[in-house]
Amino acid sequence: MNWYKTSQAEDIREQDLDCPECGGKLRLKESKYGLYYKCENNCGVTHGAFKDGRPRGVPGNLEIINLRKAAHAKFDELWKNEDNPQETRTKAYRWLARKMGCQPFKCHMALFNKQQLQQVISICNYALEQKKKREQETDQLELF
Repeated sequence: MNWYKTSQAEDIREQDLDCPECGGKLRLKESKYGLYYKCENNCGVTHGAFKDGRPRGVPGNLEIINLRKAAHAKFDELWKNEDNPQETRTKAYRWLARKMGCQPFKCHMALFNKQQLQQVISICNYALEQKKKREQETDQLELF
């Protein structure tokens, strides 16, 4: 890494984020999994970071964090058990972006607000219900 990139990374690491839960500072930390932000007041808020220290998306309070986890869990149900999960995941994000009315590069749980996350859960629940109905119909057809 050259001196310019090293200098930029150090500048980013010096910029703490405001905690949306308690108003404290989210400090950049390092773990065996990589960089992340953690609230200095230990209120429970953490937020992902890229390798260079930039935050992944927008930090959320505990309610938003729990909604993000729930939305991701529902979304993951749509593609994780497919034959080619990585390809299916990419297609699933494109599908979700169309349903959400946003650009694919902006379709990420860490960028969504409360209303959008609730919309993701609703869209995914409906898609999972439809998938289950199709599977049941297929099973019934195989009986004959």
